[in-house]
Amino acid sequence: MTPEKRFVDLDPSKSLIQHLKEQSQLVLQLQNKLPQWSDETQSYVLNFNGRVSLASVKNFQIVHPNDLEHVVLQFGKVTQNEFSVDIQYPFSILLGFGIVLTAFESKVACE
Repeated sequence: MTPEKRFVDLDPSKSLIQHLKEQSQLVLQLQNKLPQWSDETQSYVLNFNGRVSLASVKNFQIVHPNDLEHVVLQFGKVTQNEFSVDIQYPFSILLGFGIVLTAFESKVACE
């Protein structure tokens, strides 16, 4: 992604890992937000600002490493069979939906 926030094609002769190693400004690195320990519940928690009501290994938030409070995608369980997803730039609806679909794959060591 350019400084003007435009998507560009990466050099196809290089792998994504090579672009990351070169610290290319064209690659946007995002990460899962790490949960914080809660003495009240004796568990790790994420703040979904009321959008998620049930604990689940499928719940997650994606943030930029330089601004851990700016959540660009969040996904969480609302009822036994319903989930909530919030998606914003730099994700498109299609890309965000594709990411949350991966949460339905079995979680190794969690189930």
